[in-house]
Amino acid sequence: MPIERSHYSNARHHGQAVELDDQQQGFHRGLPLLEILLGLGKLLDIVRGVLEGDELAARGEGESVRRSGGPRFPSNGTRACRSGLQDSIRALAAFVAFHLGAELSIDSAYCSGGFRMHSKTRFAPIEGLRGWLAWAVVCYHIASFSGVPENWYRFFKAGGLPAVLVFMIVSGFVITHLLIERPEPYGIYLMRRFMRIFPLFAVTCIAGYYLHVQLLAHDVFGDQQFASDWRSIVASSKMYFWQHVVAHLTMLHGAISNNLLPWSDYAFNSPAWSISVEWQFYLLAPLILLAPKYPLLACLTVVLIGTGHWLFKGFGSYHQPSFIFDPIGYFAVGIVSRLFYPTLAGKIKNLNVILASIVLFYALVGNGPLAVWSIVYLGFILHPSVNGIFVQGYRLALESHLATYFGSRSYSIYLAHFPVIIAVMWLWITLFSSPPGFLPLLAMVVPATILTAEILYRVVEIPGISLGSRWARRSIERYEPPVGAWQFGKQRPPGGGQS
Repeated sequence: MPIERSHYSNARHHGQAVELDDQQQGFHRGLPLLEILLGLGKLLDIVRGVLEGDELAARGEGESVRRSGGPRFPSNGTRACRSGLQDSIRALAAFVAFHLGAELSIDSAYCSGGFRMHSKTRFAPIEGLRGWLAWAVVCYHIASFSGVPENWYRFFKAGGLPAVLVFMIVSGFVITHLLIERPEPYGIYLMRRFMRIFPLFAVTCIAGYYLHVQLLAHDVFGDQQFASDWRSIVASSKMYFWQHVVAHLTMLHGAISNNLLPWSDYAFNSPAWSISVEWQFYLLAPLILLAPKYPLLACLTVVLIGTGHWLFKGFGSYHQPSFIFDPIGYFAVGIVSRLFYPTLAGKIKNLNVILASIVLFYALVGNGPLAVWSIVYLGFILHPSVNGIFVQGYRLALESHLATYFGSRSYSIYLAHFPVIIAVMWLWITLFSSPPGFLPLLAMVVPATILTAEILYRVVEIPGISLGSRWARRSIERYEPPVGAWQFGKQRPPGGGQS
C-alpha cells in the first residue's frame, strides 16, 4: 500500500498524557488565571536555573533517572539558598513541575518479576519526550506552510511521520502499563480512553473545519504541492461532509481508505489522523496482551493481524499509515518494552557499549524512531550507580521543568497547532496578500499555540478526563465483582485506581 507525502504528520500519541487524579484535576480547574500567567512569565527564569545546574544532581542526591518522583523540595538546614530570589525561583520551579506536570504513577509496591518499586513512581522522561516530539511536528508543519528550501525541508521532515511513530511506541508502552497495573472491565477501560481523547479531538476538528474553508479562499501557499493537497482536502470535506462527520464521531476515520471516502484521514483537522490510529490501538490492546496466555486467542490474534495487514495492502490507498495494521509493529515495540521492563530495570551498567550498539543499529537499519526510543528506554533500565554526561543530559532534556510542562500539554499542543497555523496564515495573508516566511510564521505560531494549548488543556482536556473518571467510578460501583477475561495482574477493589 503506497504511503503518500506526509505533509500532515502529527504527534499524538502522544498520545496521551496520563490522567491526573481528582485532587490534581480540581487544582487545575481552580487555579486563578493570574497565577497561570505569572507561572508562564517565570518560565525563562526556570530555564536559566536548569541550565545553571541542579544542586541535587551535582551532589549525587535524589533518585536515579528511572525512579524520579515529584519535585524535590530542599530539606531543613541542608540546602539553604543564597538569597530570597533564588528561593523564589526554586519554589516556582517546584510548583510548575509538581502541579503542571502529569504523572504516570504506579500504585503497587511491586511490579511483576519482583523488582522493588516505590509506591509513587513515574517514567518521567516519557512526559518530556512527548513535549519535544509535539514541537518537532509543529516546526514541520510550519515549514510545510511557509515553503522552506528543499534541503531545510528534509531536515524538518524528521519531525513529521518519524515523530508520530515514536508516539506510537510510547502509546504501546503506556497502555500496556495501565492494563497491567490498573485492571478493570473492558467497557470501563474504553470509557476512560474515549473521554481522554475525544473531547479535545472534537473541539479542534470543529475549529479546523471552519478555518480550512476560510484559508482556501486566499489560495496562497509557500509549497505548491501542499496547496494542491489542501484544495483536495477542503473539497472532500465539503462534498462528503456528513460522511466525514460520522467517520470522525467513531474516530475510525483513519481506517477508511481513500478509495471509499477521499481524504478521510485528513478531513477537518489534518494531524488528527493519528488519533484514529490511537483509538484503534485502544480497541485491540487488551486482546493483544492476553494472547500469550491463551493459545486459541493467540491464534485468532495472529489471524486478525495478518488479515488486517493484507486488507491494508489491497483494500485501497492511504495518505498515512492510519490503519492500525500498518504501524502495529511500532505499538508492539512499546508493548514488549514494558513487558520486559521488570527484568531489565537496574541491570545496565556498561553505558558505552549500549550507546555504541544503538548507534550501530541506526547506521545499519536507519530507523530513527526505534533509535530514539532505545535511548529513552535506556534511561529507564540504567543501574542507579551510573552517572556522567549522558545521565545529566538525559535529565536536562527529558525531565527539566520546561520539558515536563510541554509534555503535560503535548496532546493539546499537537491537536491545536494546525488550526492555529491556519488562523495565523489567514490573518497574515489578509493583511499582506502573500504567505509569511518560516521565521515570521514560527515567531507568531509558537506563542499562539502555547496560549491556545493551555486554555484547551484546562477548559476541555482536564474536564473530559474528570468526567470519564466519574463515569468509570459509577460503573465500577455497579459492577460486582470486576470480572473481565482480559484483566491483568492483581484484582483491585471497585473504584481503586485511575487510568
